[in-house]
Amino acid sequence: RETLLGPENYNDFEDEFDSSYDKELIPDIRKETGYFAGKLTIDILVDFAVFNFDILVDFAVFNEKGIVELKDGVCVKRADETFVIIEDGKEIAIIPDHVEVQNHEALKDYKSLKTLNNKDLFSVSNVDVEHIKGGYYVENFNPISFKVPTFGVTILGSSHGFDPHGTTSGLIFWVNGRGIALDPPPYSLEKLRAIGVPSNLIDYIIISHCHGDHDAGALQIILDHNKIEVLTTRTIMGSFLRKYTAITGISIENLKKLFLFRPIKIGAPLYLNGGVFKFDYSLHSIPALCFSVKFNDKSIFFSGDTLYDPERLDELVKLGVLSQKRRDSMVNGRFDHDVVLHEAGVPPIHTPISAFKDLPPEKKERIFLYHVAQKDIPADAGVRSAKTGVENTIVLDTKENELLSIYKKLDIISNIDIFQNLPVRNVRDLLESSKVEKIKAGEIFIKEGELGEKFYIIAEGIVRTYSEKLGFERYMEVGDYFGEASLKKGSKRTANVQAMTDLVLYTIHRDDFYFIFGGDSGSYDSVTDRFIRLNQKRQSSKLIATMSKNSLLNDFNRAQKVQFELIVTEKKVEEGEVLWRIGDKPEYGFLIQKGEFELVNQNNPDEEEDFTSGAFVGDFPAMIKGGPCTCTVKAVSKGIIYAIR
Repeated sequence: RETLLGPENYNDFEDEFDSSYDKELIPDIRKETGYFAGKLTIDILVDFAVFNFDILVDFAVFNEKGIVELKDGVCVKRADETFVIIEDGKEIAIIPDHVEVQNHEALKDYKSLKTLNNKDLFSVSNVDVEHIKGGYYVENFNPISFKVPTFGVTILGSSHGFDPHGTTSGLIFWVNGRGIALDPPPYSLEKLRAIGVPSNLIDYIIISHCHGDHDAGALQIILDHNKIEVLTTRTIMGSFLRKYTAITGISIENLKKLFLFRPIKIGAPLYLNGGVFKFDYSLHSIPALCFSVKFNDKSIFFSGDTLYDPERLDELVKLGVLSQKRRDSMVNGRFDHDVVLHEAGVPPIHTPISAFKDLPPEKKERIFLYHVAQKDIPADAGVRSAKTGVENTIVLDTKENELLSIYKKLDIISNIDIFQNLPVRNVRDLLESSKVEKIKAGEIFIKEGELGEKFYIIAEGIVRTYSEKLGFERYMEVGDYFGEASLKKGSKRTANVQAMTDLVLYTIHRDDFYFIFGGDSGSYDSVTDRFIRLNQKRQSSKLIATMSKNSLLNDFNRAQKVQFELIVTEKKVEEGEVLWRIGDKPEYGFLIQKGEFELVNQNNPDEEEDFTSGAFVGDFPAMIKGGPCTCTVKAVSKGIIYAIR
């Protein structure tokens, strides 16, 4: 009910508006949603039919010969891993008895990478790479680097939930080179990664409202991301939590722990990444947001799902659903921005395309329609649809200034995992001491074995790091860092570093680093010590290569992988060694780098499970609940594990 008609309780609704907000503009949310509830009879929303389960499914049972008789001379015979379809005594088809579903079919609605030809947005590496072979870990590499605009919008999807050929609406607003995802469709992060956009560029999610074709992808990013910040109003967040606790079975309290909620105050300016956002409620069947964002001298307006039709709005004023002031605020000024992203969904709860017909040509040129199937836009409408894909990113040219450059540097540095939660004085010192360096594509600017004295953070571009001695080849992108070995005086570079694209780097000299964080604090958790420990682990182990063999750990983002590297302990195991027995107190789980291990469960003592490199083994129910181990684990051969307590 709440997804269709909105929440039952609006007791605290007016508290969401800033004290400076004109009281006459505050929507009478019960009247507005109630108006649509009256228009949207259940017959319009859903065509119900009463039926018995037998109408949907007709069960048939295989006989002792593995055959089931169907109608009209057709039967199905069970064979080895297949089903054979027989008609009138002849085999007409063989069907596998299982189907392998390819992951993330939604990725296919993006164009082939080879067709991305916008040189202003993409840098494709043509640097010659001599790949290390034989027993070395080589990370998969996508040669495309997306040049993030200073200010603009990428359309991830521009249709609605009833269009079988389009992707549900979702956008990314780029503000000062950082991303803010709005109603991201499912698999958004995978789509971005596939085309060279690092997911760590996305700082926030905005949830405009809680219809399924707008909020489903938000939950996926929340589950995938490291404590991402979610922006919406308390009313919409309440609906979101109630909806997804019902769907997932996760309690509201546990859902809240997965993200950081930043409540929006309607009418008050919200400053994000150097841009100024101003939010309001649109006119829709459930509470929904619209907003404008201004950056330097340019602005973008996002209509949200809404009914915009001046004639209909006049009728709503006469009916007492809208105040005259609210009606005027919804009509005046929305098309005066540099870019207008306006919905044009299915009436009666959305904007009819005819509502734009009387606009002057200069205003129509600013409009990009979304939440509408392409087939529903008439050729003579005079307005265009918003094209999907990063290659069609809308870029607004804005003036650079020193303050915004500092904001950008601050965003990148503050998103580095080990720098998070630093005191303000440390952040200030980092900003002042970090220098900007530019490197041309193809240049090998760090060589293995040389003495180093600088720590590097990638602001733009892609680098390749590789070592014949340690046996690895990895690639890094915006927000990643390298050169931590140089923080220990006298240490030599442990890898070669090559620019795969033109680079912009922030560098911090070792002396500045020690001045800011201290070099001999003796604290196990000091920033300097954590970087040094991380480097030592990377030199002495093949942890990253082992993690890549595990489907769960391989999907970790960069920050999660770094945290995992820091907390595991490498341990050698002898043949026949018992790591724990049934009834022991559980102390750790482990990732297998090398060797073979067997597990015997107390519920099936006669069955043994064997595990090899890449498997993660642990009695997790016992570890979580604090009970005794329910299995015995033993090394079948010599091995190496990474233990996590």
